[in-house]
Amino acid sequence: LVSKGDVIQQLSKQSQLKNYSANKPDTLRLVSSTTDELGFTHSKYHQYYKGIPVIGGTMIFHEKEGL
Repeated sequence: LVSKGDVIQQLSKQSQLKNYSANKPDTLRLVSSTTDELGFTHSKYHQYYKGIPVIGGTMIFHEKEGL
Protein backbone atom coordinates (compact mmCIF):
# COMPACT_ATOMS: atom_id res chain seq x y z
CA LEU A 1 0.00 0.00 0.00
CA VAL A 2 1.12 3.58 -0.67
CA SER A 3 0.07 6.89 0.83
CA LYS A 4 -1.99 9.58 -0.91
CA GLY A 5 1.07 11.82 -0.96
CA ASP A 6 3.11 9.12 -2.72
CA VAL A 7 0.37 8.64 -5.33
CA ILE A 8 0.06 12.38 -6.00
CA GLN A 9 3.85 12.69 -6.23
CA GLN A 10 4.08 9.80 -8.69
CA LEU A 11 1.22 11.08 -10.85
CA SER A 12 2.79 14.53 -10.84
CA LYS A 13 6.06 13.04 -12.06
CA GLN A 14 4.16 11.35 -14.87
CA SER A 15 2.53 14.68 -15.82
CA GLN A 16 -0.94 13.22 -15.27
CA LEU A 17 -1.60 15.42 -12.27
CA LYS A 18 0.67 18.39 -12.85
CA ASN A 19 0.13 21.58 -10.81
CA TYR A 20 -2.29 20.09 -8.27
CA SER A 21 -1.84 22.74 -5.59
CA ALA A 22 -4.66 25.18 -4.81
CA ASN A 23 -2.82 28.27 -6.10
CA LYS A 24 -2.44 26.85 -9.62
CA PRO A 25 -5.05 26.40 -12.37
CA ASP A 26 -5.27 22.61 -11.95
CA THR A 27 -6.57 21.52 -8.54
CA LEU A 28 -7.88 18.51 -6.64
CA ARG A 29 -10.74 19.13 -4.25
CA LEU A 30 -11.77 16.74 -1.52
CA VAL A 31 -15.39 15.73 -2.08
CA SER A 32 -15.85 13.17 0.68
CA SER A 33 -13.93 11.09 3.17
CA THR A 34 -15.28 8.13 5.12
CA THR A 35 -13.76 5.47 7.33
CA ASP A 36 -15.16 1.96 7.15
CA GLU A 37 -15.52 -0.71 9.85
CA LEU A 38 -12.05 -2.13 9.00
CA GLY A 39 -10.36 1.23 9.62
CA PHE A 40 -9.76 2.11 5.97
CA THR A 41 -10.28 5.75 5.01
CA HIS A 42 -11.73 6.33 1.53
CA SER A 43 -11.17 9.87 0.22
CA LYS A 44 -12.76 11.02 -3.03
CA TYR A 45 -11.29 13.95 -4.98
CA HIS A 46 -12.49 15.79 -8.08
CA GLN A 47 -10.08 17.49 -10.45
CA TYR A 48 -10.75 21.06 -11.62
CA TYR A 49 -9.02 23.18 -14.24
CA LYS A 50 -9.40 26.93 -13.76
CA GLY A 51 -12.41 26.22 -11.55
CA ILE A 52 -14.14 23.98 -14.13
CA PRO A 53 -14.71 20.30 -13.28
CA VAL A 54 -12.70 17.90 -15.44
CA ILE A 55 -14.87 15.12 -16.89
CA GLY A 56 -13.53 11.80 -15.62
CA GLY A 57 -11.24 13.65 -13.20
CA THR A 58 -12.24 11.72 -10.09
CA MET A 59 -9.74 9.94 -7.85
CA ILE A 60 -10.45 7.77 -4.86
CA PHE A 61 -7.68 7.02 -2.37
CA HIS A 62 -7.91 4.12 0.08
CA GLU A 63 -5.59 4.21 3.08
CA LYS A 64 -5.15 2.72 6.51
CA GLU A 65 -2.92 4.27 9.15
CA GLY A 66 -1.45 6.70 6.61
CA LEU A 67 -0.55 4.03 4.05
